[in-house]
Amino acid sequence: MEETYMDILFKVKTNKKYCMINVAIFLAKNGDVFTVDRSETTWMPNNNGTFTMCWKNCYIREVNGKHPFASEQMSEQYVPEEKFRDMMHGAELLEMQLEDDADDNYIVRIDSWTAL
Repeated sequence: MEETYMDILFKVKTNKKYCMINVAIFLAKNGDVFTVDRSETTWMPNNNGTFTMCWKNCYIREVNGKHPFASEQMSEQYVPEEKFRDMMHGAELLEMQLEDDADDNYIVRIDSWTAL
């Protein structure tokens, strides 16, 4: 049986005409802090100065500051959709870390997010 993986849709506002977000950090209901990354990003500007950004094939990079897999090399393992949804249910978005090469004056605000 082929596994499917979760996508996350973000509505963002920036002071630029592009998105420079590296990873998202969430707080799970059980108190775990987990970092989410993705294998692909699509984004589209909206008419009101916001962007709709979709992260496809999301995966857990860290849980409580540690790699949940055997080695850092293995950290890009995907979590099956059902388990990922359990972690995301009721989670709070704590932070969006910017790409290392983002401009110093780059600002981003997340208006909303939804696990797809």
